[in-house]
Amino acid sequence: VVQHSFSEIVDIASGDSHSPFYYFIVKCFCEVFGYNDWAYQFSSFFPYLVLMILSLTLVRKWFGIEVSVLMSVMLSVVPVSVNYITEVRMYEWALMFVFLLTLSAYAFCQRPNVVNAVLLVVCGLGSAYIHLCAMVSAGAIFLAVIVVMFIRRRILFVVISGALSFSVMLPSWGAVTTRM
Repeated sequence: VVQHSFSEIVDIASGDSHSPFYYFIVKCFCEVFGYNDWAYQFSSFFPYLVLMILSLTLVRKWFGIEVSVLMSVMLSVVPVSVNYITEVRMYEWALMFVFLLTLSAYAFCQRPNVVNAVLLVVCGLGSAYIHLCAMVSAGAIFLAVIVVMFIRRRILFVVISGALSFSVMLPSWGAVTTRM
């Protein structure tokens, strides 16, 4: 699929249950590294690297060394995780986008500002467009943000969170329902 043009990928993916977003990512890796097995494998290994870097830096800073080590170990030794790191599939990307969305949601709930709201939307879009299961997870995370903002009596932020979730999920939900 990735050996076609971007517009052809959209046409091919429209008859498939998968979003073209993943194919775009792999195509970009192939454009840089060539259309070979290494580039395909690296496109799935890259999110693992991002997750490990986040685990050893941001997660460690925000949640402590114990959580950071546990996350690193789980990403590196759990058979399912290790399997998806080496397969040319979108699941590692889905994990990365959902994790980035979770961190963004945490940051937004701690400090609701424009930068954290933009990160929330971008990570939500990545999650929603990479895989259906990631979209469901993103919806749950946005719902949690709305609940937290409501409990903290930040009505303006509840409205903003609700509008963000709706704006992020609506286009991807339309794409999913047209493929079903």
